[in-house]
Amino acid sequence: MSNVTQTLPLISPAARVRKLRPAASLLEVTFVLLVIIGIIAGVLSMATNTMRQSDVTQETQTLTNLAAAAMKVKSPSGFDGDEILPSIGAMGMIPANVTNTGTAAAPVLLNSWNGSITFDDDDGGGAFTITYTNIPKEECTQLVMAVKQGILKSVGNGATATLNLGSGGTAAQVTAASAATTVCPSTSGNTVTWSSAFK
Repeated sequence: MSNVTQTLPLISPAARVRKLRPAASLLEVTFVLLVIIGIIAGVLSMATNTMRQSDVTQETQTLTNLAAAAMKVKSPSGFDGDEILPSIGAMGMIPANVTNTGTAAAPVLLNSWNGSITFDDDDGGGAFTITYTNIPKEECTQLVMAVKQGILKSVGNGATATLNLGSGGTAAQVTAASAATTVCPSTSGNTVTWSSAFK
């Protein structure tokens, strides 16, 4: 008989310890899950803010376009509040991004927050107003501050513009603080009116 010795493979002590250690403890799994949840929450928060900012940017442009369209339908005697929006619709000047649930002859416009967009005359017909309803507070404040003085010269809560968008007029100029407290006081459903007249 021959003497054959078998040699067992050598296993280092560190490898033996690794084999004995469990894959992951409950505490480690919980920590990893919390990190993943935190990352997802951060991404969702950024996406929500981006969408809000997109709505504000879109509505700022819509207000500018609607104000320019209103100026094109001004009659020699001024503005007739009941005729501004139908005239804009009949001339095909409603911006493509605005939802119109009416017809071209009788438009019913909705903003990004499913509130109405309406027109009226102001200052004895020498100016016009654009009113937005149902604006959430954060977006309301951003929108008020984003609209710069141009055709639109003043802004206010409800159906009346009371603060100027820039210099001119006798009323105070809108600030971030007055936009948040005076023009956009509600947490949701704010109504804001812009006017083409100084106050």
